[in-house]
Amino acid sequence: MACREITICGGVMARLFRISFSGELVYEIAVPARYGDSLFNILLSEGKEFNAVPYGTEALGVMRIEKGHAAGNEINGQTTAQNLGLSRMISKTISSVQTVWLRQFQFHLQLDLISNYQKLNMYKMYKHTPP
Repeated sequence: MACREITICGGVMARLFRISFSGELVYEIAVPARYGDSLFNILLSEGKEFNAVPYGTEALGVMRIEKGHAAGNEINGQTTAQNLGLSRMISKTISSVQTVWLRQFQFHLQLDLISNYQKLNMYKMYKHTPP
């Protein structure tokens, strides 16, 4: 992590951080709060030619999981790459938090299916209608 004091947008004092909460090559710019909205809009406008886009905390969580930086919110089991339409980005050859989670999920799903199948057969044996 690195930090440097800089001047941007015609004289606004800011701090530029080389910091990554996602595992990607990123920078963070800190400005006084009154300049935040304007700076955000300028960055979006200037970044268009580079396809720069903002991303939310759900996408950040997936990036952290895929980089192996999972902690806190990312390990709550509620967000997966599949949820975000990123299934094809999960390595089939390298183990990751995502692949381990998928194996466990598929195993438990199979157990649930077996259990439900056995229950259905029990209902049939006793000629009861399943609930």
